[in-house]
Amino acid sequence: METLVTCSYKDGICRYCKSAGYDGRFCVKKAITFATACIRHVSEGGFDVSDEVYKERLSICETCSERQDEICIQCGCHLPLKARWATQECPLKKWPELDLTSLLPAKSRPKCCG
Repeated sequence: METLVTCSYKDGICRYCKSAGYDGRFCVKKAITFATACIRHVSEGGFDVSDEVYKERLSICETCSERQDEICIQCGCHLPLKARWATQECPLKKWPELDLTSLLPAKSRPKCCG
């Protein structure tokens, strides 16, 4: 069973796990996190953020100590993809919050009371 929860690369673990000092279980965390993000992204409409928000998110990630190459060590996500999807949030709460209803077409937005 142990082999199911480790990386399966040439030397046993991927470069992210190796450089971060993980024993290989990080790849499983990345896979689970990505699958969850995909489900949420699709189920909530598949909306992307504007180029401005995308650049702002990535610039915040560039200075973060939890970033390694293009991977967030906190959640295991590929940052260029995570930063593009409107449904995603920084696990350290460093990104500004988005109002997802503003991304909906006008006729799909919830109606106000009254």
